[in-house]
Parts: sequence; C-alpha cells; structure tokens
Amino acid sequence: MYKKVLLILSLAIICFSVSSTGETGFKEEVLDQNETSYRYGFIIIETTSTSGSISGIPDNEHVGSLHDVDITTNGGCISLFFTYPVWGSAINFRNEDVHIQMENFLGVSVLYSGNIGCLVGICKNISWEIIE
Repeated sequence: MYKKVLLILSLAIICFSVSSTGETGFKEEVLDQNETSYRYGFIIIETTSTSGSISGIPDNEHVGSLHDVDITTNGGCISLFFTYPVWGSAINFRNEDVHIQMENFLGVSVLYSGNIGCLVGICKNISWEIIE
C-alpha cells in the first residue's frame, strides 16, 4: 500500500514540476521571506513527533486531491518548498500555530485519533499566517 502511495505521489510531483516550470511569462524573482502566499509549492506537515494537532484534513487516510483546503495546526513541523517564483526556496515552522489555506492539494493525508497526523503533497495557491 505504501509503495503505491509513494509511486502516485512521485508521479504527481513530476507532473506538477513540469507544468509549473512551463508557465508563460516566467521570470526569476528573489524570494521575499515576508511573503505569506505563493502560487505553487510542496508541503509537508507532521504533528506526531511534537504532540501537536492538525485540523481541516479528512479523517483516517486520504490519497488524492482536495479543493479549498483550510488547515490549522497547533504545534508540529511544517515545511513549505516552493517551485515558483524561485525553485527550491523553503520556509519552515516548528512548534508554531499556523493557519494554512490552499486552493488545490494533491497528495496524502493521515489523521489519527486526537487530531495527530501528517500531510504531504503538492499545492496550488497556498497562503499561511502564524496564529499569535
């Protein structure tokens, strides 16, 4: 089962990478660390090692796409890797409360009892804010 999930996710990442670099009018820009939204990216959220929680993802295991995703984390590790405007740029949060919204998500999410879980995949039009 896990090999199948990894294969599907790998193929999705390759397709996403090819489609995002083929944008018309693409120009290189410097990544602004103060930005709170990007057009395309790869996201990893993991709350099991930090005893954090995540809400806004389907219960149990989900493989596939989600639309209009609205996630809130309480602690946890969050890594955002961007493919546009600068390939390979990243922002990481650890033990922060973060509100994340995505227009489209393709990947894998797992939610265990107590809202502990993880989410890995590619996303379009992602925005976030740290909850103070």
